[in-house]
Amino acid sequence: MTQNGLLICFTGIDGSGKTTQAELLVNRLATMGVKSLYVWSRGRVRTIRSIFLFMGRRALGTSAREIARDKKSYQEYQSRKSKLMGNSLVRTLWSAMTHVEHLIQINLDIRRKIQAGNVVVCDRYLWDSSVDIAVLNNKDPNWLSNGLNKLMWKFVPRPTIAFFIDIPPEEAMKRKNDIPSLDYVKKRAEFYRYLAKCNSLSVLDGCEDASTIQNKIMNTVTIYLERQGKV
Repeated sequence: MTQNGLLICFTGIDGSGKTTQAELLVNRLATMGVKSLYVWSRGRVRTIRSIFLFMGRRALGTSAREIARDKKSYQEYQSRKSKLMGNSLVRTLWSAMTHVEHLIQINLDIRRKIQAGNVVVCDRYLWDSSVDIAVLNNKDPNWLSNGLNKLMWKFVPRPTIAFFIDIPPEEAMKRKNDIPSLDYVKKRAEFYRYLAKCNSLSVLDGCEDASTIQNKIMNTVTIYLERQGKV
């Protein structure tokens, strides 16, 4: 394999199967002798946001331990958090920190792995944090195509191949027990479908069997690797 790596990304609503398919792909590539790495990329909580989170939890009267171990505490925390995010200044600060920290993660972690010649398989990417911010700030889908969001892409590697796994929100609710509501996931599905159309992402039917989806992914990836002489 050459020293130039590749970036393959999976995006979509929670419960669509991104993690499953990303991990399956890494395992399949390994059997082909392709140097590949799995990376969860939705922006790690670093120093800036960790301080913000700590202060917020103290203000809301809920500890991280209580949130993790007790479902009722988690639900109460989320309810109080939603009210706090109703403040426009808080939303703006959180949005800015989310973008900055995700850009840092991508450039310090993912970019280096690509430059080292790896095939980096990302479970989520910049699109996902942009959707979070858009929904948080009650934006319309076309907000994702504004100047600021386009500018962000100048600072991160563009995916070589990007897959959007699309499933009905109702199906996502069946798969995940931590999704707040159907409206919550419906809103996100609208944004992801807009992104997929605007960015010409490869769309996969998340309702199909996992092995069927993986075979389609492998067909796309293998064709590209063969054309580039990497397998």
